[in-house]
Amino acid sequence: MKNISELRSSLDVFRKAGKIDAGSYSSIITKLKETETEFESLQKEALVYKENSDRLLREKLVLDQEKNSLAAQVKKLSNEKAELESRISILQKSRPVLSSSNLVSSFASSLAEMDKGLKKVQSGPKYLVSNMNVTLKTNIALEGAELRFQMPKADDIISPENLSTIEFSLKAVPEKPGIDSYKEVPEPVSYTHLTLPTKRIV
Repeated sequence: MKNISELRSSLDVFRKAGKIDAGSYSSIITKLKETETEFESLQKEALVYKENSDRLLREKLVLDQEKNSLAAQVKKLSNEKAELESRISILQKSRPVLSSSNLVSSFASSLAEMDKGLKKVQSGPKYLVSNMNVTLKTNIALEGAELRFQMPKADDIISPENLSTIEFSLKAVPEKPGIDSYKEVPEPVSYTHLTLPTKRIV
């Protein structure tokens, strides 16, 4: 635009100096106006293109950020999926399962066996296993109306925080002797003490 203005000023100088006729001057001025109009139109189009380019760059930046965010979410979900699959594999592992009655009776049998083993000792002091305190880590499940206790294996990797803690005590109750344990004692026989007279020899 500055060059066109300078060119127009130069034409005015030439016209005033008589170096260019009026017809040529008018024709050149008309072409300058057309050129100026076309140049302004090109400037507007260039501005629109620049605005569109800037907008596309901003949108690309937003899309790149969303892409990175989605990639991070996909990675997180993949890790969570792998962790869930690992937990499912652990939960599906076959483990011993006991009912409430079997659980207590198993420990009661162990208590009885320990006491029985002590009674086999022939000499020395005698001992008695009278009670057992149990703290048990187990997974509790409900089947129907009965609780089931799932025992972890030695090589299990279930976190202790995911297991329930059960505490109970077993105590041996002494049995009252039955009638058969008593032995019949014969009735005592009484003897009469007799004093015989002694003869005196003279």
